[in-house]
Amino acid sequence: MDSSDLPTIERIQHLARSILGCSELFSTEIECYNSVITPIIRLQKMQASANEIKSLTQGLLEGSARQPRSFSLFPMLPVELRLKIWKLALPGPRIVEVYLDRVVPDLDRSYYHEDILRVNTPPPALMHVNWESRSIAFEKYWLRLGNAEVKDDFTRIDPAEDTIFIPWPILDCGEIFIDRLINGTAWSEEARNAVRSMAVDERTWRELSGPSNFIYFENLEKYTLVAHESYDICWEGWRKPNTDLCFVDLDDEEEIEELHCNVESRMRDENRDYNRQWELPVIEVKVAARGGRNAVSISDFIIQH
Repeated sequence: MDSSDLPTIERIQHLARSILGCSELFSTEIECYNSVITPIIRLQKMQASANEIKSLTQGLLEGSARQPRSFSLFPMLPVELRLKIWKLALPGPRIVEVYLDRVVPDLDRSYYHEDILRVNTPPPALMHVNWESRSIAFEKYWLRLGNAEVKDDFTRIDPAEDTIFIPWPILDCGEIFIDRLINGTAWSEEARNAVRSMAVDERTWRELSGPSNFIYFENLEKYTLVAHESYDICWEGWRKPNTDLCFVDLDDEEEIEELHCNVESRMRDENRDYNRQWELPVIEVKVAARGGRNAVSISDFIIQH
């Protein structure tokens, strides 16, 4: 290489170093730019998505508002199809709370009173739609509970699926009527023979004469003893009728075993004392609650609040 080329090479090297330094500075500026611009771009995309969702939601709401709220073509369906739809709309097994009240229909004759069976369970909605749905509902809910001495409020149940629940009354005066529900004198003979599932409050069973309803309800298949989570019945959350009543498992295994054994032994003794060969029903111990599987017990409610 000629010595005259050395300055040129040095200049090239100098230029190369300058270019390299500029590129490093440029890359640093690019990184700073991206750190500022990228969140802005993401925010703009999120805003666009939110606007799109809002537009779609508004369109759905406007479309649903324009749609009819009733199916006006339902009466034009074949009768067989309508009846099948009504049957599918019937509710499943229910827990029917039964109380016995005493009323004085005539204040001038205060010595005269009437005992009335009342049910604290709303009737199925199909009872109030039209005559067609009502006829289907009556096929399932055919049994009335009262007799000649005790009137009922025209409530009908399905004895094959519904569970008759006799709770302990909050008012002390209600205790005098509990025994008539337990011993069967408040029920019609048809009801005593048809009922398959019954639930009795634990306090009712302890304070009165035990599960003496077993004497009169020969065809019982399931007997549920409803235990208490609180000594004060006013604290029991299931007494607030905001959702459907249900029975949930009791946590205390020892209490379950004790109550189960007491009920079973009493039933066997009654069979022996009355010289009967009745088959014992399935005995279970549960706790009353509201809200189905998501029900909160009273102890959980107190802890949470």
